[in-house]
This record gives sequence, structure tokens and C-alpha cells, in this order.
Amino acid sequence: MPVDLPVELVREILLYVAQTSTSSCRTLCEVSTWARKLALPILYTTVSLNHLTLEPFARVVTSSSLVYPSSPTFCPADAVRHIWVSPTMFVPLRIIIRHCKNATHFAFNRIGLSALSAAIDPSVAIFRETQARLRSVRFGLPIDLEYSLVISHIRGLTHLATPSEGATERKLNNICEIITRSSIEVFVLVMTREQIDEGQRQQIDDWVYRAQMRDARIHAVMPLFDDIRREWDVEIQGGVTIWERAVEYTRLLMSRA
Repeated sequence: MPVDLPVELVREILLYVAQTSTSSCRTLCEVSTWARKLALPILYTTVSLNHLTLEPFARVVTSSSLVYPSSPTFCPADAVRHIWVSPTMFVPLRIIIRHCKNATHFAFNRIGLSALSAAIDPSVAIFRETQARLRSVRFGLPIDLEYSLVISHIRGLTHLATPSEGATERKLNNICEIITRSSIEVFVLVMTREQIDEGQRQQIDDWVYRAQMRDARIHAVMPLFDDIRREWDVEIQGGVTIWERAVEYTRLLMSRA
């Protein structure tokens, strides 16, 4: 026997389904006009871009024509909150960052902080607002010694994660000094199994323990997967974030020491 559910309950069910996976969200967009209106903002909350989709998406966010004629008030650029990029081309990336004014969380598979600095040129006035709204960035490339320049450009950045590969004590100490003078609230060294052995992991743990004694913002973590993209997808679908896991990993590290 059919049951008529309250409209509010139907709406909550559809919103929940839309948030469970990208494929479910896309399916809802094809159900009806009103379902598409609910699902579209969720579909565009997180965008994953590669060398094939970066330029087309840049055209979407700058287009003056309606992307979805049946949803004339929907603006894709306004819905974006999280952006995954692998690899990157600076011109379309600059365009996307500029127009997606609500995007605050980024993950980059094959670039480091110095490359992001090139994409967000601090000498260009229009990007100053962009620098102020970036909150979290995760990188797939390891530490370099240009952190001080880049972090000073991205003044709103509160969460930063980078692989520990190549992290000598000199580099780590340098980063620690820079973090103390930045807006960073959580800095995470990600110890991927493919990049470091058990001895190197112990060295990182020892350094983090000593650094934590001076600055509680320094953390380490072992990733759920060596594939950064796979881990990103799990987090976006409601899993525990790398920031939460890093805090817990470091808490256990400090309690065992």
C-alpha cells in the first residue's frame, strides 16, 4: 500500500542519498526538476579535476550562459567548496580559484606549495581575497624550503598536510619555525608506506614528539591509503578527516612516549 510521506521528509531522504556518493547525486539530477534543484549544489560541492577536465570546468565557471536551463538560478561556481586537482595547469587553475569564491579546501596530487604560490600570485590584487579564504590544503609532493614565502602569502590557511618524504631534520626544524609565525592551526606530516620505511617512520615520530613539546600544532599520521585521491574521496563522503586522524595519531604517540 503506497504511503504518502511528508514533503520535508522526502527532501531530507533525497539530500542524504545525494551526499552518499557522486553517482547517486547524478542519478537524482536526472529524476525530476525539483530533485535536480536539491542535488545540484551537492554535486558541485566537491569537484575532481585532471588534465582532461580542468580547462572545460574553467569554461563552466566563467560561462555567462545557463549551464542547467531547467535550474536557471543555479551557479556552479558558487556551489564549489572542495577542489581536487591532479595534475595542474596554472592558467585554468587560476581561473577556477578566482571564480569559485566559496572554495576553501584544496587537495593537489602532483604539486607542492611553491607551485600553488605560482597559481595564486600575491602580486595580483584580484587574488588577495582568494589567499585570505583558503583554509585547508593537502599536497602530494613533499616538503621544500619555500614554505616561508608561500605561507606568508596564504594568510587564511589553517590546515596544511604534506608528505614526509625527504623530510630531513633540518627541513623539519625550518618548517616548525615557519609554522610558529603563521596562521596554521594544524600541520600534518603524512607518512606514506611507499615512501618511508619503519626506521624513517620512527625518526618522524621522534621529531613530532619533540616538536609537540614546543608547538601543539605539529602532527603526523599514517594515511588510510597510499592513493591520496582514494583517501580524499572517503573523507568527502563523510569519513574521518585526515586532520582528525592526525590529531588522534599524535595524541597516542605522545601518550606512549
